[in-house]
Amino acid sequence: MIKKLWTLMGIYACICVFALAALLPAQPAAVDAVQAMIERVIIQDKLSGDRAIYFRALTSQLFEYLRTVIDGASLKTLCLAGTGAELGRLVEKQLGQSVLDFGQKMFAFFEARTVETKGVDLKTWRTADSDHFAFYYRPGSAAERDLDFIRRSSEEAFLAMVSCLGLEAETQKTFRVLKTDAPQEQSGPEGLSPQGRIAVFLFPVRADGAKTLKFTMGNMSFGATIAKEPGAEKGVGRLTARINVLYLNAFSLAVLHHEIGHAALFLGHYDPTVLAAGPLGGEADLKKAFFAGYKPLPPFLHEGVGDYVIYFQTFYKYWPLLPPPASLSLSLRTTKDFIPLETLLREGARFRAQRHKAYSLEAATVIDYLLRAFGREKLRAWFLAPAADSREAFKKIYGFGVKELEEKWTVDLKAKSDFRP
Repeated sequence: MIKKLWTLMGIYACICVFALAALLPAQPAAVDAVQAMIERVIIQDKLSGDRAIYFRALTSQLFEYLRTVIDGASLKTLCLAGTGAELGRLVEKQLGQSVLDFGQKMFAFFEARTVETKGVDLKTWRTADSDHFAFYYRPGSAAERDLDFIRRSSEEAFLAMVSCLGLEAETQKTFRVLKTDAPQEQSGPEGLSPQGRIAVFLFPVRADGAKTLKFTMGNMSFGATIAKEPGAEKGVGRLTARINVLYLNAFSLAVLHHEIGHAALFLGHYDPTVLAAGPLGGEADLKKAFFAGYKPLPPFLHEGVGDYVIYFQTFYKYWPLLPPPASLSLSLRTTKDFIPLETLLREGARFRAQRHKAYSLEAATVIDYLLRAFGREKLRAWFLAPAADSREAFKKIYGFGVKELEEKWTVDLKAKSDFRP
């Protein structure tokens, strides 16, 4: 039996807001007007392939929420939009907030609708694989409906993350010693699993993932296990990487992509040589072997690179309702929410959870600037440098300090942004 002995950590991506809204019945005419507007924007903005799929799925879900918070006349005004950018401006004008600002309430609304699980089999897991993932989902769930798109977008997010830091060789090495987690009721026979995948559990309701999703929309755990042949006293070390997501609809892809970012960074930063080298007999052996290859990740890079992929490579760039990240980031500088770069680089995950919007926007645009201005090799060197003092490592690699970085970054934001204070 392959026994999981130890897990390093869980990383929380989104804090659930328990502000629940009631779903109001939609009039067929209103539904038709929304769909007509969606198709008009797709044509006008020349959206095709996955861009069109994202826009149809996300915008339809957005309007299901908007019908509960604005009146019919305001809804008709939104349906007059001719482009994605225009629709985004109209939404912000009607609600006084951007989609990012009211996102938590929208997620709470979607979750309130999942209390009823009619047609969903919560006793059975089905499995689907992609190149780097094993997806587990419940029959009849939203994840089953969206499965093909989940698989494609997950691979895109993973490859974008690995590519932006040049971690292809590192992740290939760790995937060779990755053991895929499986639902307990589907555990296979004993034996080694030299080539694995990241396990992704897509829960249709919070109660289904009560042990892992009590206070979050998603998390990722990275750890190690011992794989033994039948009858053997010792075995070989294997890595484990598991993602848990409350999958409500296509908006949950943002949570999934964020957790994929964490998984890719851990696997690209870990050296599995010692873990996989010799026979391991128990938890003490496993822990020692695991930490031989583990190096702490600088919090800013861990969160910043992950957010960069969402804002510039996957979810965010496919939905033209949202303003350019540079504009949003620059607008923060006129508010009390702005975080000085020195603070951004010093603080960790807890601070990020408290200041999520500002932290993620600023970090993502800093990473984007560094990649465009100096290339991925320097960013890769900073990522792989010892994490004792990431600011000193940055200065050594880039040749200037954090204060000068903030000046350069601000100039770049102003050049790329359409925001005017």
